[in-house]
Amino acid sequence: MISQNCSASRKILDHKGSLTSKETIRSYFEFILNLKGDANLDQKDILTTVKGLDFVQCAERFKMIDSGDFLIYISNEESSGLLSKLKKEGPSKQLIRQLGRYAVTTFEKQFRFLLENGRLEIISDNAGILSDSSLYDSELGLVLDNTAKA
Repeated sequence: MISQNCSASRKILDHKGSLTSKETIRSYFEFILNLKGDANLDQKDILTTVKGLDFVQCAERFKMIDSGDFLIYISNEESSGLLSKLKKEGPSKQLIRQLGRYAVTTFEKQFRFLLENGRLEIISDNAGILSDSSLYDSELGLVLDNTAKA
């Protein structure tokens, strides 16, 4: 995608000249839109939901930036009692709020990596307790090797 955008920029600049002119900017986006095609511009079919005034479904499908939807709780002296309570009694609004300061969010790939390598005790579909304390640094956060970051 980056190479396409760079190629489009070079092509437009060769013909239009000024990087900041409205004509150059318009030409660039028209070129990108034509290059990608309609199907790739709305892969989640968001425009159909907007046209149909289904704003709830539109909001569910739309994400500007994919976020880490997986929680990893860090066990330490302060959080261990709360985590024990979570395992024993299950989640409550107050308990989850208290545990928030001991949680980090991550992407699914990192979550699955930790789970598959026995470094995570699963407590729900999208939450777990880090069982390997060497993978958490109080200043850096969750520290994974390169295979889990990609």
